[in-house]
Amino acid sequence: MKRFRKVVPMGLAICLAAGMYTSEAAAAEENEPYEVVIVEGGRATQDAMDAVSEKLSEITGEKIGNTTVKIVTVSQGTYVDQLNMMLSSGEQVDLCLTAINNAQSVAFMKNANQLLPMDSLLKEYGQDILKDVPEEWLKAGRVGTEQYSIPGDRGKGSGIGFFMVKDIADALDVDMETVKTLDDVEAVLNKVKEAYPDMYPLAPDVGGYNPMPVAYDPVFGYIGCIPDIYKYKEGDPLVNFYETEQYKDWTTRMYKWASQGLVMPDGANSTVTNKSLMAAGKVACAIRNTDPDPAGEWSDAVGKEIVVSELLNPTLYAATNHAGWQVGIGSTSQNPERAMQVLNLIAADTEFANTLCYGVEGVHYQIKDSEKNTIEYMPGQDGTSTEYESIWGRFPQGFDIYVPLGRPDNFWEIVKDFNKECVYSPAYGFSYDPSNVQNETAACANVISKYDAPLQCGMLDPETELPMFIEELKAAGADKIIEDKQKQFDEWKKANSN
Repeated sequence: MKRFRKVVPMGLAICLAAGMYTSEAAAAEENEPYEVVIVEGGRATQDAMDAVSEKLSEITGEKIGNTTVKIVTVSQGTYVDQLNMMLSSGEQVDLCLTAINNAQSVAFMKNANQLLPMDSLLKEYGQDILKDVPEEWLKAGRVGTEQYSIPGDRGKGSGIGFFMVKDIADALDVDMETVKTLDDVEAVLNKVKEAYPDMYPLAPDVGGYNPMPVAYDPVFGYIGCIPDIYKYKEGDPLVNFYETEQYKDWTTRMYKWASQGLVMPDGANSTVTNKSLMAAGKVACAIRNTDPDPAGEWSDAVGKEIVVSELLNPTLYAATNHAGWQVGIGSTSQNPERAMQVLNLIAADTEFANTLCYGVEGVHYQIKDSEKNTIEYMPGQDGTSTEYESIWGRFPQGFDIYVPLGRPDNFWEIVKDFNKECVYSPAYGFSYDPSNVQNETAACANVISKYDAPLQCGMLDPETELPMFIEELKAAGADKIIEDKQKQFDEWKKANSN
């Protein structure tokens, strides 16, 4: 299925020096060839990047004219550092991902002069974006009254789920519909331990990521957070999450589970994803964030059928971190007008969006059912071996592109319903800039790296270690961070109260 809306033709460009171009200068710039560099996070071989760039360039040549595209793929784990290096060195970056984490919030990037303002560009060249992206989502990419980033079309929230290999669940007669609490999870883990002594019942993700089933909003960094958005009342202060009862209860439980042999030891130092551990038959279960189709995503990635039970009630919430995966125009762009035209083309043209998100048809994927708009991996490939990892959801690609690989035929309808059900955090759309407390932020990050993952993986006894953790955070300047974040949050709420 192909969708294309007429892309707004290039008009007079804005000249930073003189305030405006002459019509002759604008016409000359419009006719000049330009390569739009898109720096995205994921996994792709150089051959795949070249092939995708070539196909995208064919489309931009036809739809925009004199415009080519170059895809640069950077590993997600190093994306922030690599992007910072590119921008600080003056390397051309036309479109880049934003709002991935605290070190790359939209406000921080804007104040670091890494992003260009978008309002005038959107008005002239971004009509399809403005038509497709809801106003509620656009707020997440705004700093003050100016737009600096465009959120991707994806599930806008999350739950917390208990994931289990279906064959093991069936063998142990586990009814996932009845697994609703951590006590229920514990009972299942004990069954796994008894029946499969050579398998870890539960494992965290890389680096010890092990989310607790609480609808907290970290508000860019946990120090100065909303501990439970469902219980938040207007005027409630931001708090240090590591001082909350939720964190104490969770780490106490994890220490108990680890002591009973229910959790993979040394999980904080794990360099292997829990999906990979499941695929290798080393782990039976995981606790992770859920998206609109968690069982489908995990089954595709693991290569085994995975079943999921939601542990949160209400199930779905949208916090500041769920506003992530946005795209902005880098400050080193030599032609922001052309960059915006390409960004708008993602929303306007399905063929362009499909190529960007999934790669080249017949090379990186093939059509499964044209009527259902579904695709599948090429023979002999899967999510771990494909040369071009799909990147849907990071751009305003709309919901009529191909159904993502491994997802159900009605996935986009599931996503739309998912987004309607999400409870939005009071801080959704707020973007914190930690530049006033950089020293304190760095010092606290060092303390967190020392204690947090080991505590959440059951490697440290919270009875003795948690008080030391909190004390060291205070000494590192946690209270100053909270004060600074609270001030910005209050100002943001006041500015957005109407």
